[in-house]
Amino acid sequence: MLGFWRFRTLRATAWRSWFSPPNQGRHIPLSVSIKEDADLRNEYENNPAAKEVLDYAIQLGGTIRSHGVHACGVVIAPDTLVNYIPLEMAQKGVVATQFPMGEVEELGLLKMDFLGLSNLTIINNAIEDYPKSLQERD
Repeated sequence: MLGFWRFRTLRATAWRSWFSPPNQGRHIPLSVSIKEDADLRNEYENNPAAKEVLDYAIQLGGTIRSHGVHACGVVIAPDTLVNYIPLEMAQKGVVATQFPMGEVEELGLLKMDFLGLSNLTIINNAIEDYPKSLQERD
């Protein structure tokens, strides 16, 4: 099934980039482009292969093709995470949420990004300062 989707997506993308008028800065739905662009509309109406490809592309438009897993994104909950949010086994055995970042935060969960250099610096400083703070207590 994965090969099927890649082929269809590639084919739809190729057709869209070939026939859709360039319009940088904003997305125009393919169905709108077919109505507004005379060349594309002509190809759609007169070429059965083009019509089939464009119909598939319209159906797939706006759907999630894939999702990313943040390299050092961590979600923190007051209890077991599965009690708050659905999880999945992502690539390379990584457990990931099935919700985007905004929805995770709307649920009241804490999402931390430990990849940022400032965060890494803070963590490194805390690790270095912890033994010193223990010595100061003694």
